[in-house]
Amino acid sequence: MTTLTGTTWDHPRGYAPLEALVPDIEARFGLRIDWTRRSLREFGDTSVTALAHRFDLLVIDHPHCGQAARDGALLALDARLSVQERADITREPIGPSLDSYQLDGRLWALPIDAAMQSASMRKGLGHPFPETWDALLKSDLRFAIPLCPTDVFCTFLTLCAQHGHPADTRGDFLRHPDLADTLARLRRLYARADPRSIDWNPIQLYEHMIRHADIDYCPLAFCYLHYADRLRFGPIPNRRHALLGGAGLAVSAHCRHPEPAIRAAAWLASGACQSGPYLDYSGQPAHGSAWKSNRPFFRDLRTTLELAYLRPRCPGWNRFQEEAGHRLHAWLQSKRSEGSIRDDFWSLFAAHVTGYQVNRGHRPRLQLPRRWHP
Repeated sequence: MTTLTGTTWDHPRGYAPLEALVPDIEARFGLRIDWTRRSLREFGDTSVTALAHRFDLLVIDHPHCGQAARDGALLALDARLSVQERADITREPIGPSLDSYQLDGRLWALPIDAAMQSASMRKGLGHPFPETWDALLKSDLRFAIPLCPTDVFCTFLTLCAQHGHPADTRGDFLRHPDLADTLARLRRLYARADPRSIDWNPIQLYEHMIRHADIDYCPLAFCYLHYADRLRFGPIPNRRHALLGGAGLAVSAHCRHPEPAIRAAAWLASGACQSGPYLDYSGQPAHGSAWKSNRPFFRDLRTTLELAYLRPRCPGWNRFQEEAGHRLHAWLQSKRSEGSIRDDFWSLFAAHVTGYQVNRGHRPRLQLPRRWHP
């Protein structure tokens, strides 16, 4: 039997379905996959290029696609899927999840996990989800919002998109006159939120909410089906342009046995697997067939996912995002001006992104992006 290695992230949503389905893949493809877990922070920050030298299959965050593609770290899957596999994966895409792994006309990973920032509330409160940020700030809801360096920058990107200046590869969003208003809103949320927010990521916040009764609501954090039996999930304030999250399954360009690896990846991303065993084993599927479920999590968040915002994925973006998140995290706790953090952002953007973007800049659309077709 052929044995390959894989890496995923260290949360039941990330590893439970993949590890549980190892016997199924052995029976179907004569392939054993030994999965290694990495932390949530490593999932967002570790170089896919480096991981591709160590693992055959990789569960990745879509902002890594540009750098990994430029480095030749991943196999382009669009031309290597069978007609049946392509038809299944493209038949019922949900929101921009499938598009998030397409770059320069190639498909670099298959969506197996769909997510975006959403709101959440403790069950039993009976309070409606605030429709606007002003309504939230005027309410008596006790709320928290994940503001650790990674998540504070994701929230900043959602607020930028809602203000009409979504992040783009030219840096126009950093020059937009409304950027100061976006940063001011972020500071107002920080001032009003539970003070522990500054250290929390979504998992830490959700774990606190299900164990304690001192936080009623979170307006913006990546959604987790894992907590849906104890929390209500719903639309974010202003409803539109929640930042897309999720995960895709990629095949390393250095994979020792690429054909069975691709067959296994295509099956894991298929409607039959995603709406069946993948979901049953605690996964959060990306296939549209699974999101047709009447389970409250899928029913209440489908529109939010359809209207999600897809951030840039060009080479250098991930380095910019990581370092900008740390700068924004420090700025939020300081008394520095909005202009000072704008300057910080611009210097990081110029260092990590601008060099790649000569004659390639684009301004992202706020409507749903064009679907990838084989």
